[in-house]
Amino acid sequence: MQWALSSENIDMAIICKDAADKFLKRDDNFINMGPLVKNSDVILLKDRYESNGDSKSNNDMKSKGESKSKDDGESAKGTIFNKTSITKDDKLSVNSYDVKKIGVVQNRFYQVKLASAYFPGAEVHPFIGNALAYALESSKVDAVVIDGLKAFKLDGKRLSTYDKGEYVTYVLVVNREFSKTDSFRDFVRLYNKSVKELEDKAKYRKALSSFFSKSLSDSEWTEIESWKIKYLKIKTER
Repeated sequence: MQWALSSENIDMAIICKDAADKFLKRDDNFINMGPLVKNSDVILLKDRYESNGDSKSNNDMKSKGESKSKDDGESAKGTIFNKTSITKDDKLSVNSYDVKKIGVVQNRFYQVKLASAYFPGAEVHPFIGNALAYALESSKVDAVVIDGLKAFKLDGKRLSTYDKGEYVTYVLVVNREFSKTDSFRDFVRLYNKSVKELEDKAKYRKALSSFFSKSLSDSEWTEIESWKIKYLKIKTER
């Protein structure tokens, strides 16, 4: 994305804060318009974990998930989401997991801080973004720090990362000259209008269902709400 910005093929981009800071040190033709998204990452752990000295296998967890689905009158095939997410009702904590290696996206230093905050002493391994899921699936790591909405389509257990304090995940980088145009002002107006609409929980839930092409169950919606993801308006006055 930084290369595309430098090539002048695009005038703005929503990228992670660390990438933006690095890019702006090399190119003063762009400015950081501020944060747009906060708290949107989760820690995704492999299905196999240890709790109170008991090791549970992926197959055991899937069997329980399928049994629960049948007990609830739901088809195990009726959702695209993993049934083993952690909600506020779970007794487990980060201390319940034996995490020795954790993956992050390369050059996302805030993810390194998150990984170290939740699993002190664990080895932190950087990967290109698209390789995180493979690294977890192939047991190269025990957990990964990943965008929460992406994690919903992957196997594993999800841990919220909000409880240790808010953090910025994405910012808006804009070409200086383009930021002075009517086109950019129109974009800001429409974007901020969309952010305002997402404050309505019903509209936000509907938007997520559209994103996943699948209606969210109540438990899935409750989990996403617990992450405290924040979508922020673009501030043009700096």
